[in-house]
Parts: sequence; C-alpha cells; structure tokens
Amino acid sequence: MDVWKTHQDCGDIADTLKMYDDAWEGVSTDDFQEHIKNEYQDIMISNFNEIYESKDFKIPSFDKQLEFVINHHKQM
Repeated sequence: MDVWKTHQDCGDIADTLKMYDDAWEGVSTDDFQEHIKNEYQDIMISNFNEIYESKDFKIPSFDKQLEFVINHHKQM
C-alpha cells in the first residue's frame, strides 16, 4: 500500500481530468504536469486561440498554467 499526499485543488483537478482512471500505479509528478500542460493548451486553443497564437504570447510557468486550469474548471 502506498500513501499519496496532494493539495486538495491538485487532487480535485486530477480527478476532474480523469488522471486516475488508467493510472494503476498512480499519477507521477511528470504525468500530472503533462496532463495540466496539455489541458492548458487545449483550453487556450479552444477559447483564446487568437491570443494563444499571437507572436507576443508567452506560455506561463507551470504554476500559472495549473492555476488557470483549476480556475477554468471551477467556473464550469
């Protein structure tokens, strides 16, 4: 048996994005970050593509991407 510790918001977004569904051995830090980065990109392309594709747009740090993804899903 393993022990998994996570922030409540991180656990909630992992559940919302169904990260645990096929993760028989758990969700690693790398897995979590990859899911969040992919979700951030999907949200930006779907909702803010003009901004996202702008030459002046800079992809924010992982922490900012995570915050954005969490807030986006809380509003849904």
